[in-house]
Amino acid sequence: MAHLVPEWGHAAWTGGAPGRWMQFLLSTPVVFWGGRPFFVRAWQSARHGSMNMFTLIALGVGSAWLFSAAAMLVPAWFPASAGGHGGAPGIYFEAAAAIIVLVLLGQVLELRARQRTGSAVRELLRLTPPVARLVTPEGEREVPLATVQTGDQVR
Repeated sequence: MAHLVPEWGHAAWTGGAPGRWMQFLLSTPVVFWGGRPFFVRAWQSARHGSMNMFTLIALGVGSAWLFSAAAMLVPAWFPASAGGHGGAPGIYFEAAAAIIVLVLLGQVLELRARQRTGSAVRELLRLTPPVARLVTPEGEREVPLATVQTGDQVR
């Protein structure tokens, strides 16, 4: 996204071939190493015929990366109308890497929230009293919680 930064002498290396190669080199490990779990899960869900979020992520990121690689390595495959600045077709390495990073961040946040929820449930379970008030035809009486069985009426 260097092209969005006000001019500071970076246009020569970010707008041309060096910038394209830099995006390729920096995004490739992010997409294929960081995104590997998404591609594995997408393949598994496709094999079982149950498409899900991981299928969508893998298709989107994979097609963006493949299109960008083709546009960068073999620009002659694309019509002149596909050319952006400098006549070269647009590349989407940055978008593919950003999607992987954001989805991974979302999963980390989700796991942390689930962990905190589990901790909160365990705290609530520790507040369970050791006895229960069992309701019988003779009246109520306190019994150890471990002796309560399915079908007993408790208060």
